[in-house]
Amino acid sequence: MIKHILFDLDGTLIHFDHHLFMENYLNLLGRKFANITDPKIFANHVLTATGHMLKNVEHTKTNADVFWQYIDQNVDISRTTLNPLIDDFYQNDFNELKKIVTVPKILPILNNLIEKAIPVSLATNPVFPLIAVKSRLKWGGLDHIPFQRITHYENSHFCKPQLAYYQEILDVIDLSPENVLMIGNDVHEDLIAGELGIKTYLLTDFIINKDNRPIKSNYIGTVDQLAKDLPKILA
Repeated sequence: MIKHILFDLDGTLIHFDHHLFMENYLNLLGRKFANITDPKIFANHVLTATGHMLKNVEHTKTNADVFWQYIDQNVDISRTTLNPLIDDFYQNDFNELKKIVTVPKILPILNNLIEKAIPVSLATNPVFPLIAVKSRLKWGGLDHIPFQRITHYENSHFCKPQLAYYQEILDVIDLSPENVLMIGNDVHEDLIAGELGIKTYLLTDFIINKDNRPIKSNYIGTVDQLAKDLPKILA
């Protein structure tokens, strides 16, 4: 019996062209720090630090710890200077990216789950701080959804597609994998949850399958099909 549903964010709850997003994101980030450092060099450091988070397997370090360890070692600017600028960036400049975002027709599904008191969590790859994740939720009109857990770089120790990422979620929500459903659009990063016994639903509206992997999912369909399938899945 499904007692909890995990939702991916990008490509599932909101959608944008990834390359366009990254290009604009890095340009905005560089512009924010242009007065204190070379913008391109700083943006590259952020990308490299993000890569370190994606590869991290040390359960004693949060993704934020890994990110800042790299920045502290490679960027000659104190956190006292960086932190206020980063907070301001995600509260203001970052929101310029909303213009490239579209919202799949999934909001009624979420609202229906909330009305039925079915717990939901946001299983987005935790490479951003919570403030940035909340901004992205707001872009999609999803900031009112009472997610039980939102994964972000301050509270997570692993990233997708590591199984440890999903195991950490299971540990926090205190459920067995067979009682959890993961809904996402990435054949590798989202469906890998099935290797732990988590039920999976692949959304095909904006499917990502970078390596042309064979699809192994309990359920497959569009957002419209998901709306029809969920009552049966939850029965």
